[in-house]
Amino acid sequence: MPQRVASLQLPLPRSRAAREYNRQLALWASQMVNVVNSLSADPGLKNSGNPGSAVTTISFSGSGAAINISALMHFVQGGVSLATIMPPQGFSGAFFLIAASEFELTSGGNIVVPGASAALRTGEMVPMVFDGKSWYASVPIASNFLNVRIVTHDESPYTVQPDDYFMLALAGTGADTLILLPAASGSGRPLDVKKIDPNPYNIGVIPAGADTVDDSSGPFNILTRYASFTLVDYSPGKWAIL
Repeated sequence: MPQRVASLQLPLPRSRAAREYNRQLALWASQMVNVVNSLSADPGLKNSGNPGSAVTTISFSGSGAAINISALMHFVQGGVSLATIMPPQGFSGAFFLIAASEFELTSGGNIVVPGASAALRTGEMVPMVFDGKSWYASVPIASNFLNVRIVTHDESPYTVQPDDYFMLALAGTGADTLILLPAASGSGRPLDVKKIDPNPYNIGVIPAGADTVDDSSGPFNILTRYASFTLVDYSPGKWAIL
């Protein structure tokens, strides 16, 4: 049976350049999905033993490991972390890594990662570009990138999870609802928070430890019903409000 590939969902574009990037990536993804869906059981999620194939599965083991690639796209599965990708001589340009298992991309070999490392979950795709010396990894794109989380006052304080991207929050009838941000690492991760109740209490968005939100160490409060804000982890220890 052909290997089925789920449709790609992209983050919401916030600029004309982002919309064009999404359009091109969606076009490429639809073409690649058609190719992969027409294949036989290989590449599937079995190691084909041929990293030079157009689409295949490459395995590695251990931490700080390396793989050899020579094509546009590969499923990659392995051990703890991947630090080095070895392309064929003369290769430059784009490469799309799809995680077939959970592992980390780490700086230290020839990979440059925002925040020094990126934990990949199964099914996430990472666009990467090779300039002849280093691989520059983008933010992972996942099919659940648009995951919506509803937070009630009963869950307060609620700790933001790795797959929370859009948060609809309800304050209590007699107290604030608190949302605890993860530590900012400079990952570029966006987080949208919207207050959806009429209660006269805040949705308090609280940075971790000594982190700041627009250089403020205290909570960022949302009081107005239907008010929505986007926060971005733009630097270690720093969130910004767009």
